[in-house]
Amino acid sequence: MRIRKLGLRRYGKFTDAFIDFGEPAVDKPDMHIVYGPNEAGKSTAMSACTDMIYGIPPQSRFNFLHPYATMRIEAEIEISGRVRGFSRIKRSSNSLLDEAGNAVPDTLLVGELGGLDRNAYQTMFCLDDETLEAGGESILASKGDLGHLLFSATAGLADLSDRLSSAQEEADAFFRPGRRAGILAELKKTLAALKVERERIDTLATEYARLVIERDEATAAYAEALSQRSRTQARIEEVQRLINAMPRLQSFRALRAELLPLASLREAPASWSQDLPALTMRQTRLAAQAQSVAETIADLRKELEGLVVNASACGLKSRIELLTDLRARYITAEKDLPERRLSLGLAEQTIARVLALIGYESEQNPARLVLSAPVMGCLRDLMEQRSGVDAALASAEAELAKAADALSEAEAAVGEQGAGLDDATTATLTAIIASARQSDDAARLRVADRVRAERADELEDCLIELLPWTGGRNELRSVPVPTPDQLRRWIATEADLSREIALRQGEFDRLDADVKRLEAKIEALRSAAGVISDQEAVMPDLRARPLGRSTRRLLTRRPRPTSRPRCGSSIWSQSSDPIRQPASRI
Repeated sequence: MRIRKLGLRRYGKFTDAFIDFGEPAVDKPDMHIVYGPNEAGKSTAMSACTDMIYGIPPQSRFNFLHPYATMRIEAEIEISGRVRGFSRIKRSSNSLLDEAGNAVPDTLLVGELGGLDRNAYQTMFCLDDETLEAGGESILASKGDLGHLLFSATAGLADLSDRLSSAQEEADAFFRPGRRAGILAELKKTLAALKVERERIDTLATEYARLVIERDEATAAYAEALSQRSRTQARIEEVQRLINAMPRLQSFRALRAELLPLASLREAPASWSQDLPALTMRQTRLAAQAQSVAETIADLRKELEGLVVNASACGLKSRIELLTDLRARYITAEKDLPERRLSLGLAEQTIARVLALIGYESEQNPARLVLSAPVMGCLRDLMEQRSGVDAALASAEAELAKAADALSEAEAAVGEQGAGLDDATTATLTAIIASARQSDDAARLRVADRVRAERADELEDCLIELLPWTGGRNELRSVPVPTPDQLRRWIATEADLSREIALRQGEFDRLDADVKRLEAKIEALRSAAGVISDQEAVMPDLRARPLGRSTRRLLTRRPRPTSRPRCGSSIWSQSSDPIRQPASRI
């Protein structure tokens, strides 16, 4: 931390005075000497530095010119590598302000000094004639090594000798050779008395076993008392609920009497309770709308009654209606005119482009080039015939290629086996080939394949719609189809189950609310009455009592295999019990 600029805005005898230390010089000592004649304000500036860091004291002696409410110190301080401006005013808290006048923590500047307090800072960095004289007098009045005395004076530890004397007196009071009195002697006496007391309260194994039995009986009695208290508390709460319900009994009876004529009616569906808020809101909205419509009708009726009939205007009714229609058409046409002009421009550009494509750019009247209806009909017929001829030609060429291939294969086969064929066989084969050429089996096979693929796609779509059921065609065929009576029974069963679920959910919510209320009540009673738990109710005096020597001997002795287990062995095997913890520790 480095103070770059110190401002004594209103402090002591100074008003708007500043001391600018400037920026630190590179590769030079950063040390400044402030000198001046007596009463020039050097001590005031040093006190201002201290008050800037630690705050202006409640009883400051620098208010002789400016009162406490107006005292102000400003400074520009380098913190963490950057310069920040701070102000200090006379205030009990939040007296350190930043450049914007907002309060900052008072420990911000003290933290940059490593937590050094005001007294240590004044002793190390604010030496003046008074502190030097006080340090010299401490050196003359103290005893011991001169180096330690000089260190004490420079470090501000002028009362080191007094502290050493008090420490020596405290040590002598605790223990001093040759003296029977002292804190250590008293502690020894107390220790001896405690040993005697421990011997006196030593407990035998038989006594400990008896106490354990009493403890178990008391625990059982305590558990029974807790159970009885729980039953009693439950009965009290039940009676309390009945008592709380008594004031509402008359209202309940009155409501039951009102509902008695409606007993023959069917129970309302559970969905009505969910629809009721929406219906209520809709009823309110419709009532408000009806009221608004009624008010509008009343206003219109009043306005209609106040109208004066003009006979001449009534005679012009038909003309006025015609003018109104024409006015609407005129307004619509006027709004549509820019779009029509834009469409006209686009159409003209399209016509010019078409004329350029057909070689008639200079044609002034394109309508002259439009063909008549008979000519267009003939052209369309010729185009359709041309497309049919092209398709037939392509099909014929494909069939011709297939026939040529088949003919080549047949000629090759006949060339190999033709020597063994007679005229009758040849005639039979010729007839079969002619019949095959005249049949349409190939076309019907293609149509059947196409229909089969379409039906397969439809079947896949129908199976997808049956999700979440999964399976194929064979599985679907094996699924039994329910009868209409079964479907009606299933629908009725589903409705009954939905109502039962709604009722069970309501009962569960009510019981959950009762459980939470009872838990909160138990917690409140426990905190108010100081109820202790089962573990806290175990006898603390028996748990904390140490065992005697005879008990310890029994605990460390192993039981004989053929004899009954002794008291010590039984206690050792049950050391997990909280009351038997002293035995397990021993």
